[in-house]
Amino acid sequence: MSKIIFSHGFGVRADSKGLFTDLSAGLFPDFDCQMVNLNLVDEIENTITVPPIKQQAVTLEAAIRAADIYVDIIAHSQGCLVAAHLPLGMRIRKIILLAPPVELRSSLMETTYNDHPQTLTTPMGMLQIVRKNGDRIWMRQDYIEEMRDTDPVKLINMLALKYPVTVFRATDDEMLDNIDDSALENVTVIPLPGDHDFDPPDRGRLIEAIKAELTQIK
Repeated sequence: MSKIIFSHGFGVRADSKGLFTDLSAGLFPDFDCQMVNLNLVDEIENTITVPPIKQQAVTLEAAIRAADIYVDIIAHSQGCLVAAHLPLGMRIRKIILLAPPVELRSSLMETTYNDHPQTLTTPMGMLQIVRKNGDRIWMRQDYIEEMRDTDPVKLINMLALKYPVTVFRATDDEMLDNIDDSALENVTVIPLPGDHDFDPPDRGRLIEAIKAELTQIK
């Protein structure tokens, strides 16, 4: 049985929104799927702290090394940038990026979250937002600064020099602006119907597309 390790998006638990839960169920028994929390989750305080992308990549790398077999990586949204920081020489067969960002506006974090009615900023520069489900998301200052300096296209192109990379691009993505994959190099881009999270009924088509992509690897 092949193994898949997931890399989730911004400010969520590994199983949030049901995306990876549904993928795990749909890909079983052909694939053994593992979800990894890349954020710091405090279930008692109901908080999620978002570390820098490079720190999240260290957590993902540790999970891959612990598997001790070749794995496939499926990353979603900002989790694609986490996967893009993985070093060369790991036991990775293939990396699939779901709805990756290709552009980050320099003021995205400040513009989006400073307008949130329950946003808080600490004297240490940490930013907190409160989601509709009650989750409180803390963004560390080093994470915010790192994102300002991040070039997603450059990261993905560098990743494609290390491992085979396929992008599944959601054709009805409501979260990302200015989606243009023309600057991606050595990357297979496959458009699929769906919103940013490939919510049902499009999630079933996504599962079948992933199966087709991974089962053709020898």
